[in-house]
Amino acid sequence: MPILHVQVSGHRIGPEGQPVPVEPSQVLAMRGPVVQVSIKVPPEIAERLTNAAQPVPSPIVGFALIDSGAATSCIDITAAQSLGLPVVNVISMASATHADVATNVYPITFDILGGAQITVNSPRTAGATLANQGLVLLIGRDLLSRAVFSYNGLAGQFTLCF
Repeated sequence: MPILHVQVSGHRIGPEGQPVPVEPSQVLAMRGPVVQVSIKVPPEIAERLTNAAQPVPSPIVGFALIDSGAATSCIDITAAQSLGLPVVNVISMASATHADVATNVYPITFDILGGAQITVNSPRTAGATLANQGLVLLIGRDLLSRAVFSYNGLAGQFTLCF
């Protein structure tokens, strides 16, 4: 079982323009448990494209937020379209700001980068507008149900095992 352990760190710019360290607990509270990911088309789609002599889209690298408040994992709609992912379903999605919005569902595979190489298959990932938050993916409870996730806010650390 690959394990990813993250100790966050950060700084702000002080009054004299110099970087000033910020407590890890504050950094984690501000940004949340974020990991770098590489999203790609699932292997069966890549194989189908290769067999048809069509190019396989390059993976999209960006940030994913581990979001225990999200029932369903989400991919940024623009990223899904850039990868040419097929729509496998349409679901009704609700969030803190809206209810019952129809959204496409896509199959994806992604690698969690940094330290241990963790590859995750997500056959039912909802499309959402995430780029405005600097994200390409939300890792929701549907995937966390197959993982161990530990959040240590006091230390500014989190651990994820798939």
